Amino acid sequence: MKLPFEMNSYITTYHNNAYPLGVIQGNAKFDLTPWIAGKFVNCYFRYKRPKFELFTLDPWGEGAGVNLSESIRLTPEMFDKLAIDPLQTVKTLLDNGCYVHGSWNEKYIPAKRAYGQTDRMHDYMLIGYEEAERIFYSVGYTKRDRYEEFTVTFEEYADSLRNSKNRCIDLNTCRFCADGDFSLNKEGLLQELSDYIASTNTQTLHSGRAYGLSGIRALKQYVAENEGAVDIRYTRLLMEHKALMQLRMDYLCGTTHAALSESYRTVSRTAKQLYLLSIKYNMIHKKEVLAAILDHFDTILSEEERLLPQLLALVKEL
Repeated sequence: MKLPFEMNSYITTYHNNAYPLGVIQGNAKFDLTPWIAGKFVNCYFRYKRPKFELFTLDPWGEGAGVNLSESIRLTPEMFDKLAIDPLQTVKTLLDNGCYVHGSWNEKYIPAKRAYGQTDRMHDYMLIGYEEAERIFYSVGYTKRDRYEEFTVTFEEYADSLRNSKNRCIDLNTCRFCADGDFSLNKEGLLQELSDYIASTNTQTLHSGRAYGLSGIRALKQYVAENEGAVDIRYTRLLMEHKALMQLRMDYLCGTTHAALSESYRTVSRTAKQLYLLSIKYNMIHKKEVLAAILDHFDTILSEEERLLPQLLALVKEL
């Protein structure tokens, strides 16, 4: 048996966003545009241990009742001594429509690059199982550097938890709720869009991060200073962020302000070209390709500085 899951979700660059969106998009039998239009608006660049990431306080949609979540926390000692078989617990959860996710040791997962070599704790998602074959169905990035579905045996899964390097073993669950609030969160959108334009984050502020437009500038600087290779996770996520912003523009502008959303296509197209150029640069390492990438960053920044205040004004009038 397999629970519904959308592999080609709005965001696939990182598991922490791909997993909840895969569950929500895989189950929803209606248009999710109003809901997604109010999410994943802001972003940040982290200077220490550099990373470019999208910002949202609630990617699983729990606050709006879109998903219901529960967690089972076990110490390694409890894991071995429990009278209830953890594998049976996971199967029962899946049988009842609950997706299971947490952190496992990829040293014990054949589909992962760390398999048989080194301890590496990373997040996972289980979407189903086959009792006869004694396998779980999982999704995530594999040793082929692809976001895809793969299988893991019951024994491999148990070993990946039993050999966890975390202090506790967490079995997290989520269950999609079709009667959740999938409307546009206007207040949240106004706050996040204002923060993005002003390069801040008034909802929760962490030091050592550049938010919003300044986060994009910091990413550009990081790419410029690291000429050896472009981290395509960051440029892919940038592309996904701009695709979502285009979706947001199209939805909010409608036919009345269609010219504004049409103007923004310069940004979404440029972000896609930037991502493709980053792949090309990593293959041929020519300076003119890197220069084109940096020019594309400038186009995105200048156009968003011009267009997004107009979108903000439009949202205020809704």
